[in-house]
Amino acid sequence: MNILKRILAGCFWLSISIPSVFAQPLQPCNDELIMAINGKWTKRPDGSGIPAQAIVRLEKMQSIVQAAYAAPKGIEPRWYQPSTKNPLFPNGPQPYQLTSGFFEYYCNKNVQKMRLAGETGTWFYIYTNQFKLFVDEDIFFSIQYQPVYRIRKKTGEIRGFPVYEGMDNRNTNTGHHYSRAIIITRNGQMPYLVVTKKEYLTAYLERLKKENPKHLALFEKMPQPSSAADKQRRAEDLERLKKLFEDQEKPARDLLSILSESEGSTPAIVDDNYADQFKGFVPEEKGGRILVRLNPSYFDLKLPKYMPQFLIAYWMCDLGTPQNYWREQVEKNIDLNALQSLLDK
Repeated sequence: MNILKRILAGCFWLSISIPSVFAQPLQPCNDELIMAINGKWTKRPDGSGIPAQAIVRLEKMQSIVQAAYAAPKGIEPRWYQPSTKNPLFPNGPQPYQLTSGFFEYYCNKNVQKMRLAGETGTWFYIYTNQFKLFVDEDIFFSIQYQPVYRIRKKTGEIRGFPVYEGMDNRNTNTGHHYSRAIIITRNGQMPYLVVTKKEYLTAYLERLKKENPKHLALFEKMPQPSSAADKQRRAEDLERLKKLFEDQEKPARDLLSILSESEGSTPAIVDDNYADQFKGFVPEEKGGRILVRLNPSYFDLKLPKYMPQFLIAYWMCDLGTPQNYWREQVEKNIDLNALQSLLDK
């Protein structure tokens, strides 16, 4: 009898729970309903090591970003301040950043209900005193002991500020990803200098002149083979290696020998895969990237380390209805002059 009571009780509770899962009509889900959801800005825990003076400035930047997207639709914005990084150069200004993530609501097709995404591809960053996603650093080169960077292609302007392609623009099976960057500096000044063709060719050849003999020396230190056939193959491999190094140097050496002074002072624009072997300069419309290096004279070392001396505003998103609305609002409303007014203060 006790067993029968337990079975009947289980059936009773099952009869109560079934309607909540199966009997109730499914909630409709579409873009219109998603965009009717009013999101709310939420502060997340910050990273460590952020100076108090930097936090004050980051909060001002956040107020500018939040004002550009004051009424979130179909998205829950969250923001925080990650840990600080090392400066661009010794004794340089302190880098820090503001990170805002935008988590969209979406239709879960399995249950036909709205869900809030646990991950997102939609972000807005403000990098202070650091190039970060605005450039790719070239680990192979330095000019006057300064690292060389590749900047992105300029795509237009927003209220007088040049806009550059971000690092993540792609078409995938699941959609398109979009990103843009703006560098905010003192009027008429830049924290970088454009690398000239002469500077680039000279640095390229100097690197090969240092590195290639090291590779040859390592090859020659390898144990000598015993058989005549192996010795012959080794000699042939050595000649091929020497020929490879000669071919690496020839285009740059030949061009440098005929480069006029005026042409040599023009910007070096190179293929994105140029680092291993230079074959010629490539215009931006064919995938070329402008090379730049740090401009030491831009930075005022008398200012406190925490003061912003330049900013990078960088935003990226997957494309969808809430994300498109977010992007339109940000690009329309972000007050770049207000961000610029924070420099040196």
